[in-house]
Amino acid sequence: MPSAADESLRAIHPIEQWASCADFDRQGIFARRALDLLPDREGVIFEATARGLRMLGQTEADLASPVRLLREVFGAGLKLSPPHVRLAYADGWQQPIMGFRVTARAGCMARVRHSLEQRGAQIADVELGTAAGVIRGKAPLLDLMGYARTLRRLSDDSGHIALWLSHYEPLWSYASETMACYTE
Repeated sequence: MPSAADESLRAIHPIEQWASCADFDRQGIFARRALDLLPDREGVIFEATARGLRMLGQTEADLASPVRLLREVFGAGLKLSPPHVRLAYADGWQQPIMGFRVTARAGCMARVRHSLEQRGAQIADVELGTAAGVIRGKAPLLDLMGYARTLRRLSDDSGHIALWLSHYEPLWSYASETMACYTE
């Protein structure tokens, strides 16, 4: 059974992706072999399980390098699940909220800001210089999945996003009127 410290560490790694390999009859053996190949990386946890290799990251970008290495070593037999967001449970389901800092060419900033707002981002501030701009804010991780690719397209490849786990917040909230039917 995982310790409280293990669970706390996993909570700051809200992205999960699984790897398995068709070339192995037993995925636990593949996972242990993969684990031996992967260097320790800050921001990533690797776990060998009977199902395959479980990779936990703080952001999608954290998993890119390990996935590249696994593809190089295991080739076409490697099977990867899509990365997905892990929720936490503490008095209800909680979702990870990410802080972000986006930089891009000044001419692209309006498009970038609009796209972030469409994804549910709360913009904290915008700095606009003559050559480039910066947008800072926070948004649910689920809404930011895949945003690096969108940003490259919107910014004519000039954009960059830095993400970090800010906090967890309830996935949905209930008004007291809604909860009245659950009280005794």
